[in-house]
Amino acid sequence: METKPEGKVTYRVQRGDDGKWAVKESGFEKPIAFFENEADATVYAKDLAKTKHDAEVEVAGGSSYAPAERRAAAATTPDAALQPAAPPACWAAPGCALY
Repeated sequence: METKPEGKVTYRVQRGDDGKWAVKESGFEKPIAFFENEADATVYAKDLAKTKHDAEVEVAGGSSYAPAERRAAAATTPDAALQPAAPPACWAAPGCALY
């Protein structure tokens, strides 16, 4: 049985051997969800990160995202603050499979 790590949470987006994009939470071996493309997986991981106090997203290839960075960007760009947030529900994303 897997256990939840303490402290900072990292959601990692990475391509699997089968070509699908997986979202994994730090400290857990099995992916949370699979997607057909990187963009959908990244959006899902960012939505998950927004639900945690100290969370970040790492995308295979080196890019990363932390919700605080988005809040800071929204504060300096008025139009960004008016944009609706993407729904966190995976089942609304094409190609998503939850486990």
